Parts: sequence; C-alpha cells; structure tokens
Amino acid sequence: MIHIGLCTDNRYAMPCGVCVTSLFENNKDEEITVYVLEKGLTDDNKEKFRTLAADYGQKIELIPVDDSLFKGYPTTHQFRLSIYYRFLFANALPEDVHKLIYLDCDTLVLDSLRELWNTDVTDYSIAAVEDQQGDNVHVFNRLQEIEKYYNAGVLILNLARWRKDDSMRHLMQLMGTDAKRFAFFDQDAINVLFRDSVLELPYQYNVQNMFYMKDKEKALHWRKWERIAQAKEHPVVLHFCSSVKPWQRECQHPRRQLFLDYLHRSPWKGQPLGSCLDGRSLKYKIFYYLVHKHILPGYIEEYE
Repeated sequence: MIHIGLCTDNRYAMPCGVCVTSLFENNKDEEITVYVLEKGLTDDNKEKFRTLAADYGQKIELIPVDDSLFKGYPTTHQFRLSIYYRFLFANALPEDVHKLIYLDCDTLVLDSLRELWNTDVTDYSIAAVEDQQGDNVHVFNRLQEIEKYYNAGVLILNLARWRKDDSMRHLMQLMGTDAKRFAFFDQDAINVLFRDSVLELPYQYNVQNMFYMKDKEKALHWRKWERIAQAKEHPVVLHFCSSVKPWQRECQHPRRQLFLDYLHRSPWKGQPLGSCLDGRSLKYKIFYYLVHKHILPGYIEEYE
C-alpha cells in the first residue's frame, strides 16, 4: 500500500483531481490510498473525487480541516491557507500510517512511484528535491541557518518521526515567531525546522518550472544542468510551480498539454480554463498587461 497526501480548498479541487488522475493512470499495478486534507469542497467536487476513486479501484479519503488553526498566518493570492494543511498529516492520519508521499496540487505524476515509496527515510524527517532557487544567495541571506534549500511540493514525510518529535507544533511555532522573514511561508518553515533531517532526492521526483527556462533564467549552478536535463527527459513528478498554472489560459509551460490530457481523463473533464488574472485587482491587471507588452520592465517567464 502506497500512502499519498494532498491538500486543497475548493478553488484547487480541479487541479488536485487532475494530479490524482495522473497518479492513478501511471500506477495501475499499485494499491494506493490518497488522503486529501480539504476545506470547503462542494458536494459536486466531493462526488467527483468519489467517482475518480471508483473508476480506478483505488481509495480516496477526504478529511476536513479546521483552518482556524492557521488564523493570522500569511497568505497571498497564490498561497492560500491550504498550503499549511500539510503540517497536519502526522496528527490527522491513523497511527499505523508511518510514511506518506506528499504532492502539491500543481503536480503531475508521470511514472511509477514505487521506487520513491521504497526510499528509506527512517533516519530523516523528510525527503525532498533541491529547489529551483537552490543556489540563489538571497535565499540563504534570508534563512541564514540553512545550508541547502528544498522544494516542499513533493515530500516523503516520516510521520512516525513527526509524531515522536511533535513536528506539527514546532512548525506552527516557527510560523508564529519567524513568518516575517519567510518569503515562501510553509516551505521556508519546513526548510528551517528540518535543516538537519532531510534526505535529498533526485531531480526527477520534482521537475520544476525553472528547469525548463533559458540558461540565463536558471538559479541553479551550471554543474547541475546535466542532471536537470536528464530529469526533464524522464520526469517522475512534474511540478508547475510558477504563479501561472496550466489550467490558466496564459500558461506557456512547454509541458502544459500533459495537464490538459489528464484533465480530459478526469471527472473534471470539460471544466473551463481560468485566467491568472481572475480575482486580481485592476491595478495588477494593468501592470500585468504593460509588462507583457514590454511597456514596463518586469519579470516574464522565458522557456527554452
């Protein structure tokens, strides 16, 4: 049995479901239980998750979260309170679930997770892949106690150790005392708390956006580029970690079509695509337009 965890609110229900669809499609020989920590899913979306589980003969457990636990935690348009739900897995799941593969909702599983699941994390709290900004000096100036920076979008969680060390409480304490210096809130907290208890995973288990960008955009040392290129050729987990997502019309990611293909196979088939400008202020929309028309300077993703 492989145990998988995701976290979502109703806004991310569709990408969460597409991620699980890709997981089931590429792991048909495995027995899988997916635990979804959720807040505010509509009855329609809950029924779609039940349909998805039935279609593949797998198990999905929807576990409601009391997000008042995270009252006052920092959020943005992109990072909602649901990013903190991952802190809860050790306490929310049965004691006999000792290990979990955590996936962000903006990931796709493109190959078997058996080898990843078999990774021995007995002596570690987490296993993770280096972040796409892993050689950016600004990260280490902000988080001076760390030696390496990991992406929290794909993790192996040693739940037994989390329970023993009371890791949830320590993470929440960090958010209470250090949140002002955390640019990537939950991810920074995870990096700080587990800085001496991380097993590093190969890039293929979390192939991130900047891996596909032009060399001048990369924030990892050039000596790592060959390994990154190999991971891009055979990704196990693809991570759309840009602010522009593949279910949004503006997305230019070169592997976006994969997301649309799995969307078509899922119970969310036919759901219209959104825009990265949905819910944004008029000021932001004007700025976005001017930057992308090269009228104002600003960051534009440039893929290979």
